Amino acid sequence: MDAAVETFAEILRAHQGRIRAYLRRWVLEADLADDLAQETFLAAYRSLPTRNPAAPIDLWLLSIARHRALKHLRDQARRPLPAALAAWCASRLETREDSTDEDVSALKQCLAGLPPHSAGLITSYYADRLTSAEIAKKSGKKESAVRMTLLRLREALRQCVQQRRLGAEGGR
Repeated sequence: MDAAVETFAEILRAHQGRIRAYLRRWVLEADLADDLAQETFLAAYRSLPTRNPAAPIDLWLLSIARHRALKHLRDQARRPLPAALAAWCASRLETREDSTDEDVSALKQCLAGLPPHSAGLITSYYADRLTSAEIAKKSGKKESAVRMTLLRLREALRQCVQQRRLGAEGGR
């Protein structure tokens, strides 16, 4: 076996569990996390010759995995309803905030509890990727009103998720 292949096989054995667990936190589906992990290691193998040897391997792999998860979540954000969820996860991942399965579950519940008009506004903005100006034009409202409503909805969702998370922690 080629020395580079053997070296990479050792890297794979040592780090695959951590990479899969990291991806699982963001995509929630085990099969999808496995697919993204496979893509991560394939990309790592291809870029192995250009890798900075001074950089820690685990951080390098996590960086590749992060980019794979972001790409997937951005692609998902273009689709209807879990789009708002995917957009939220992507924004959290971009800012390197940790998200848990409980956070995602709480967000799903909070989104489902929105009044139809509010849910439609969130869907238009995050899933349909309409600008606040486009939403304002379609709805006959001022753009500033649309932006303020979106701001209030994001804050309400943040508080809802936080309350649900606190409720879940209190029940443990």
